[in-house]
Amino acid sequence: MSKAIKIKDNEFMIPVKISAQKGLSGTDSIILGMIFTTIYKKQLFLLSNKTIAQYVGRTKSAVSKSLSKLKRLGHIKEIEYDSPIYSKARRIQMSNELYRECLK
Repeated sequence: MSKAIKIKDNEFMIPVKISAQKGLSGTDSIILGMIFTTIYKKQLFLLSNKTIAQYVGRTKSAVSKSLSKLKRLGHIKEIEYDSPIYSKARRIQMSNELYRECLK
């Protein structure tokens, strides 16, 4: 079961498995739900911290702290790659275990 939220005409799912994770703030859950939904729909999550901040209505700094926390907890990892457009690019990947649990 998931709870759907709508942000700027985009609907994101926050699966119960995400909202039940201990130690996550509301912002953490929304960002993790946004990552899950985007990966589920498009297979990749490539949004910058600035873009995530615009979607969730938080500062870029708050998004950065939340992503650092999600990495520290093992829920996500960032993979950097060379991009012809940006000097530094990254994609965010959810932990396989949490992603599979969210699909149930």
